[in-house]
Amino acid sequence: MITAIWGCGGVGKSAIACGLGNLYAARGTAAVIDSNLCQPTLPQRLPGVRLDAERSLGRYLNRLGDSEVRRYYHQHPDNKGLFFAGLTDRDAYTDFEIGLEAADRAREFLARSDEMFDHVLLDCSAQRNDPFLPAMLRHAGRIVLPIVPGIGAVHWYNAVQPMLENAGVLEKIVPVAAMVLPFYLTDEVERQMGTAFAARFRFSRELARRIDEGRLPDGLLEADGANWSKNLRLLAKALSPDEGNLFMDEETAVDAP
Repeated sequence: MITAIWGCGGVGKSAIACGLGNLYAARGTAAVIDSNLCQPTLPQRLPGVRLDAERSLGRYLNRLGDSEVRRYYHQHPDNKGLFFAGLTDRDAYTDFEIGLEAADRAREFLARSDEMFDHVLLDCSAQRNDPFLPAMLRHAGRIVLPIVPGIGAVHWYNAVQPMLENAGVLEKIVPVAAMVLPFYLTDEVERQMGTAFAARFRFSRELARRIDEGRLPDGLLEADGANWSKNLRLLAKALSPDEGNLFMDEETAVDAP
């Protein structure tokens, strides 16, 4: 199953991708593909793991390395069922250029990953030339849109909706409210967008610290962190209704204000 997380930068896409991957890996195998080709993200996600330049996703996309997809995945030290692909900190950006054929390579990488893992989380960048974007629109079973519930989100959603409609993926879209603070009028944003959020993720300092430290976003104890974790399980249930109850706590998820 391929689930994409896509949207503007800085809205918590990577935290949601890591959180879902951690949940899914508890009952199988999960892969997180980070399509950000502007900066090395793997060192932060995999602290202490040796990262070789030859195993960088950029090399695969530019046909500079091995064509075996498994080579480009790195196992998380704290969850043996969770794997990450992306740029390493040993990349020399002048060594490769992402050309037009990279979209074909991205599609191949995504398809082969889907064959290898029980769950694939595609953490799409906010870049318009992201080579994984066409593959996401075509192959993802569900597309999660984390949205900060303000007027800017309404304008952004209105701008991308025609593209999603033309691609025939509107029924795949799962919008969620992200980085929610008390002053956001989440219900009003839902009304203006003509949709309902599947989950409402409060801003959590505890979560931000964990992400900065390269730790998985689980076991959050503070109020906002616990709210984030509960809504992550609510999102997992929305994405996989048949097995979603496996991810739910005994308590129901808590809405953000």
